[in-house]
Amino acid sequence: SVIIAICLLLLFLSTSCMKVKIILDTDVYYDAYDLGAIGIANALEDRGETEILCMGTHSDNYWCAGAIDAVNTYYENPDIRIGVKKGTYSYSTSRYPKYISDNFPGDIKNADDAEEVISLYREMLAEAADNSVTLITIGGLQNVYDLLRSPGDNHSPLDGRQLVSKKIKEWSIMGGNFPESDFSETNLILSGK
Repeated sequence: SVIIAICLLLLFLSTSCMKVKIILDTDVYYDAYDLGAIGIANALEDRGETEILCMGTHSDNYWCAGAIDAVNTYYENPDIRIGVKKGTYSYSTSRYPKYISDNFPGDIKNADDAEEVISLYREMLAEAADNSVTLITIGGLQNVYDLLRSPGDNHSPLDGRQLVSKKIKEWSIMGGNFPESDFSETNLILSGK
């Protein structure tokens, strides 16, 4: 189902008549498909079919932002801004983001080098034209939840729900199974809230 989701994302983005402005939210944690989707988004950016406004992660893996930046840098898009949830980080879980961050070029190496994700999303949405952004989530939905609950700030007086309603045209969610199925899909469950 992961490969199908990535192919559908590719098809959706490549068949649009206009350049699609995207915010890509991922979790680069245990599964390699996140990096594959980041690669697809970069390839479409290089072909002039998308404009990546920014990327973000809700993962607590300290090196997740570094892995994302390494892929962006590989595709010669090193200036894509990356946001993370600031705070407590995990250093002992999935090790492949650290390996990628340590062994491939990129300016962002860890969470300390990245921006705060909700502020970054709010800034990108505030600057975008109305009804112009496609939000793509290929991980858990914690950042979307936090964005929707965010108050007005220096980027926009609108609260999160108002800002999302005004600026986001489409929301594409990767998820293989719905919560009521025999195998609940982690990407469709909010943990801790």
